[in-house]
Order: sequence, then C-alpha cells, then structure tokens
Amino acid sequence: MDVEQQNVFRYKFSSDLVEKINYFSKLHALDDRKTYKEEWNKWVQTKEMFEIIDAETQRLSRLGYRDDINDKMYRSSRYYFRKKKDNDNKTRATFVRSKVNVSKEFVDKMKELIESKKSDSNFSPKNGYQEFINNNNQYNEEVQNLMQNGFSSEDAVLKVKKTFKNQYFQIINKNN
Repeated sequence: MDVEQQNVFRYKFSSDLVEKINYFSKLHALDDRKTYKEEWNKWVQTKEMFEIIDAETQRLSRLGYRDDINDKMYRSSRYYFRKKKDNDNKTRATFVRSKVNVSKEFVDKMKELIESKKSDSNFSPKNGYQEFINNNNQYNEEVQNLMQNGFSSEDAVLKVKKTFKNQYFQIINKNN
C-alpha cells in the first residue's frame, strides 16, 4: 500500500520555541537592527536555546523543511513576533455583530428625537446624542440591560451611541 506524502507549504515552529522567540522579540522590540542581530546571535548560542533549536531542526527536517531554520527563526522574530500585538484587546468591539440589540421602544424614542430636531441648523449626531442621553431616563436602564447580556459597560455605552448615530444617518439620508 503506497502512502502519498502530503506537501507541506507552511512549516510551523513548536509552541515551546514560539514562546521563547516571542519573549525575545518583545524584550528587544525597540533595539536597532544591528543591536537586535547581535543580541539574537548571543541568545541562540546559549545552551538552553541550542538544545531547543537542535530539536526543532530535527523535527522540521523530518517534516521536509530544507531551508536554514536559524534564518527562518530570525526573520520570524524580527519581522513578525516583534511587531505582533498581544491578544488582550481581542474581546473589544464584540457588539459589532451581536445578537443582542437595543430595545425597539428605545430606538423609537431615538427616532422621535431625530425627526423632531432634524430641521434645526445646529443639530448634529453628537449634539443629538448628548441631548438624547441627558433627557432620556431610560438610557441607564438600556445600558444595564446590555450589560446583563454580556457587554462591558464601555461596550454597552458604545452600542447605544452607535445605534443612535445609525438611526440619525438613516433618517437624514432617507429624506435626501
């Protein structure tokens, strides 16, 4: 029975090595090119890294990688990991395509205000939103409702603000 070997187009480093490279890259992120290269050469020659790199070289060779692994690691470190952002802010802006919406009654109140004020010359989305939240006692309840459905307080406020601005532009553009 012949087993065909699959072509591998992207050889990934082991998670242990990725962690080490990421740490090094963040540590030396602000170094100039020459200093970065010097520090890199010192770092890969340490006993710990020599053993990890040797094991990785063997692993990637078994998978079919034929290029210089040290060069691949350096390029990854210098041009990818050094500039890569941490995933701390990944959860922000989850409301963009959320299933939880602002209540229909609340949106209707937004529409009423926009319809009544749209002919005023100084009426803008910013001014209208400020007036709406200052004169509407249901605002805090709506933010609390969104927070109970998994939004952070900041995201809940942004969701209401975005909803108001969307309603504003829908009404203004509908009449033009």
